[in-house]
Amino acid sequence: MYICISVIFLIKTSMDIRNNIFTDIPGRNINNIFTDIMQAIEINFGPKDYTFRFCGIILSDEAPNIYFPSGFSKKDIQIRITHNCEYNLKHAVYQVAHEAVHLLSPGLKGTSTYLEEGLATFFAHLYTNKKYGEIHIGDKKYALAADMAKTLLVNNISGIKQMREKEPNLSQITSQMLVEYYPSLPIELFEALTTNFQEKLPFMDLYYI
Repeated sequence: MYICISVIFLIKTSMDIRNNIFTDIPGRNINNIFTDIMQAIEINFGPKDYTFRFCGIILSDEAPNIYFPSGFSKKDIQIRITHNCEYNLKHAVYQVAHEAVHLLSPGLKGTSTYLEEGLATFFAHLYTNKKYGEIHIGDKKYALAADMAKTLLVNNISGIKQMREKEPNLSQITSQMLVEYYPSLPIELFEALTTNFQEKLPFMDLYYI
């Protein structure tokens, strides 16, 4: 399986504490890296929702998320990442890459499915490992979602992009649509992928990372 990721040429810089992820140094500024991340996502999974206006990346005391600073209806959107990323570029890239997938079809907290979270986790893991070094998915629930999403992509790399031409919202993709684009895979996988991520899957306790 091949996921298309464009090349960033990194310039080695001193790890001086002043060189945080927002420092204007080629290859280190997270806002510039975001452009490459988003390009790779759109090449593989189709276009983001351009009715939302992206307002940048900020540090937050909360878990990584997409945030609507003026409320969802105003369609301004930010990516929030944790403070421990400020001087850790690899972790910043991982968190931004995950949240950037949610820009394809932004939704309020609690509305995403295992499919959407799985694609976000799988892409972030692949992108970060390929460009910035190995990183581990430490949460079993996200790791399971990523493995299920990977099964789809290995079977048909173009399937997600093709489905989104009919249904742009990742979390509105149904098991019936998945059957159409992945006919050789089991229906049980599709039912799990289209389950709301807030719910626990019945086989979760059997999964190990």
